[in-house]
Amino acid sequence: KDPDDRRVRFDGVSITGPEPEFGIKNAYLDDYTGNPPTQVATHWTSFGTANFNASWEGGVSNMQRIYEIAASSSAGIYQTVRGLSLGEMYNFGVDAKTHDSDIYLSIGVDPEGGTDPSSQEIVWGAEVNSSNWTPLQVELQASEQFATIFLKARNSAGGTVSGECFFDFVRAGIVERPPISEDFESGFTYGVANGWSTWDDGWGSGQQWTNVSGRDSDNAQAIRCTTGNLGIVRQFNGLEPGVPYTL
Repeated sequence: KDPDDRRVRFDGVSITGPEPEFGIKNAYLDDYTGNPPTQVATHWTSFGTANFNASWEGGVSNMQRIYEIAASSSAGIYQTVRGLSLGEMYNFGVDAKTHDSDIYLSIGVDPEGGTDPSSQEIVWGAEVNSSNWTPLQVELQASEQFATIFLKARNSAGGTVSGECFFDFVRAGIVERPPISEDFESGFTYGVANGWSTWDDGWGSGQQWTNVSGRDSDNAQAIRCTTGNLGIVRQFNGLEPGVPYTL
């Protein structure tokens, strides 16, 4: 086995399994329809000007090979999956590699379920050029119960036909993140919850911060004033860019 081959058969223990509950069909890209140069993984559809065939190497079963990609263009395969839960964050991934320095690989998802690989609706992950198996990923929030996965190879060379590249093991799953919370049980200093700071508009009177018994006899932050505006403030760390949060 190739020592740079980092692909791992999940055998039912991953978030996807061989046939995920929300509908990626032929996720391992093992089954194929047609013959080279138009041999494409079953349940997937090709796009772009290139050749396609099933490939096998390193003791691992089939993978999608894309080669002789037209100059300054992109080619790949896509599939629309169904059964997503509205509002959930999903991570979509695939393993990929190329032996050509002009080829850049990426995974993208159209949250509206469109099938146009040039659509502005597609959210693309970072492009990668690597001769080793590399996991490609992209995250998005489900706005529909379906979405289209695109596996793309871009030929950056102008005036030449170039390629080859390989895709294998498509997966996806709901992103689980621990909640960022505050229960005001970390104690109080001069009436203000530890870790928090006070603020006011400078026009108030009768301001007072103190702790009181909240629900189930737990601590709660109390804020009192006669006039003006005041409160407490705290910076939370650990949030991720582009991820929606509910306060």
